[in-house]
Amino acid sequence: MGMISEKFNSRLQSFRDMKVVPLSALREARNFVKESNLPSEDELSHLDNLHAAYVHVLNTMIALFEQFCGMPELEPFYKRLEEAQDMYMPGGPPM
Repeated sequence: MGMISEKFNSRLQSFRDMKVVPLSALREARNFVKESNLPSEDELSHLDNLHAAYVHVLNTMIALFEQFCGMPELEPFYKRLEEAQDMYMPGGPPM
């Protein structure tokens, strides 16, 4: 998967090198954060500090993956993930 990571890194680098950020991209990012329902600090405050950090990182990674999975560079990875989900998904209720 080295080629996928190189293409993905190249795409991210091109975004980083942009001198002007489109306002539509900022609006889209703001809407995504609102829709992602990531838990706030207050919602995580009742958890142990390490558990809260784990939950925050996990939820952030899931949200990032949801954003990145639409990129053409990650399509082969996403297809493999879908194949694995189909393979291990039970066909019906447990016997």
